[in-house]
Amino acid sequence: MTVSFSFAAATDAALWTLTTAIAFVFILKGKVQQHRQWMTRSFAVALVFLEVRVIDGVTGWENLDIATTETIVWVCVAFSLLFADALLQWQELRRTRPIAAKALTVIG
Repeated sequence: MTVSFSFAAATDAALWTLTTAIAFVFILKGKVQQHRQWMTRSFAVALVFLEVRVIDGVTGWENLDIATTETIVWVCVAFSLLFADALLQWQELRRTRPIAAKALTVIG
């Protein structure tokens, strides 16, 4: 196992711990919406461990060299928070659109 592969796993573990800790602080402060957002990020980071195994197993890339698996790990780690934030933004857009439409109907 390479140093970079170990560092990728450690980075994912640190991100998972950090996002979960931030979510925990928000729930202790009673900020449920921020807690949910950070738990979504935490879940996305936690899924990296599963994603790597599924991608390796389904594609058969696990039979290639360790560098392929290492690249998959880094890509999954890099995109985990990006995808989580994209999902959160999409949910926010869906949530605010109907409210704005209802407000215009009430005002007009």
